[in-house]
Amino acid sequence: MANVLIDPIIVAIPTDNATKEEIEDWLNSLALWLEEATNSFYGWYYSWKAIYLLQDCNRYPHPQILQAYKTRYKIDINLKPILQRLNELLRNEQFDLQIMDWQTKVMDELGYTLVFENSSTNIQPEEFSRRWPTTEIYNEMVELLVHFAACKYAGEAFTNDLSVGTLPLLTAPTAIQVQVVTTIPASEPELGLKESITQAFDLVFTPVDLPLFDKGNFNDRRLAQQLLTTATHLRASKYENGKHVNGKTNDERKNNAKDNVAKGKIGNGQYSLEFDDAKITKLEMEAIANGQIELRANEKVCFITYTFPDIIGFAAPTGEPTKTILTEWTSRNVHSHPIQGS
Repeated sequence: MANVLIDPIIVAIPTDNATKEEIEDWLNSLALWLEEATNSFYGWYYSWKAIYLLQDCNRYPHPQILQAYKTRYKIDINLKPILQRLNELLRNEQFDLQIMDWQTKVMDELGYTLVFENSSTNIQPEEFSRRWPTTEIYNEMVELLVHFAACKYAGEAFTNDLSVGTLPLLTAPTAIQVQVVTTIPASEPELGLKESITQAFDLVFTPVDLPLFDKGNFNDRRLAQQLLTTATHLRASKYENGKHVNGKTNDERKNNAKDNVAKGKIGNGQYSLEFDDAKITKLEMEAIANGQIELRANEKVCFITYTFPDIIGFAAPTGEPTKTILTEWTSRNVHSHPIQGS
């Protein structure tokens, strides 16, 4: 379970007849989900269209609405991190699952166009899909889940690891079943395809239920590649005021990598002058794709070490030339610096 689809019901504000306790529970739940989604090792994905459609039924958590809840019901909660994390998550287009992309994936994986009617689909338990507040959101989510089911049926890697993060259901199921009856297009009658596809996706009702990645599970090239494709690479020239590209010449950078006990100076690994921000990002990408992973799950941080064929900079505390990089992944951001090789 490496990827989690965010059910829009997690984001949707409670209905008008909700009690103070229900609103407070929802706010606390939203805060917990957003903290996990913006910091954990899992890939968290959503349908921007489905969440955007919450605005049409006045269920989107606008700042004014959340502040009104807090004031009216005297709820003791800090809204600032909730709004910041919601904005951070929804502004990252890499985590928006566009239906058009999945239509293409189905064609690539199965070799045919998925043609179906919503009436030919069945999602169990019904309680799960009945909670979506509008027909438009229902249609969007059904179409997305149907394409996920088709891709999982074909063995596509992303959907094989996909679970659904949602709010608790009265029936307490552990998974949803997505069944679709497909219609073979007239242009492709030679394809001897199944008329029905059924696939299950595990449900997660709280981030506490997510299993921690252990090093053995995580030290996997495919999962490392997921880090690579979803991370934001911080520019070395901007990270902590250019901490690891400090110096106008290689001699200056070598000196800045050295400790100076007499002056109380601690050196920082420095990249060689030839490596600008773009080239450093390429080094980080290669390290993530091929390096040795050390996962610290409780700290939600991942270190990747990799040794290149050629010198990339100068290592602290001696300032000696080095070929080895330490790349750090945390909170979906990546930064790095040269270190001493083993």
